[in-house]
Amino acid sequence: GAALDAFAAGRDDAVVVPLHREPGPPRDWRRFPAELGRARAVVTARHHGLCAAILAGRPVVALGSNTWKIEGEMDDLGLGDLFVGAAEEIGPALARAEAEPERFEAARERVLADGGPDPFRALGSGGPSREEDEVRALVDDLAARGVTF
Repeated sequence: GAALDAFAAGRDDAVVVPLHREPGPPRDWRRFPAELGRARAVVTARHHGLCAAILAGRPVVALGSNTWKIEGEMDDLGLGDLFVGAAEEIGPALARAEAEPERFEAARERVLADGGPDPFRALGSGGPSREEDEVRALVDDLAARGVTF
């Protein structure tokens, strides 16, 4: 949102990855963590941006949004001190994050040790249903295409 835009304005070292793109070729989101892996650090206001930064093992500062997901994820990974609420907090938090890159590699290892992000874990958990079959088919299709979680 506005805090991230204010931080990035006028910086020559900021790259903004929009959620929605202008018409053109679609982004290959499977490569997004690898792309972020080349970044010095990541500042994000989106939950998926946070997940990708963690998978890339990059220092990350997260801004709040309209849900608790980002703050909760940061707290769960021991990175709650890098969750900020305003543009003026980003710079100091970013300096702290970049000074301790080992925290982010540890967060990445923890996520991967837990089996990686599984966006399907919560679906179909109420017992046998058509939804479970659809999720299973989707996971099988993704695995056949080389996408793993």
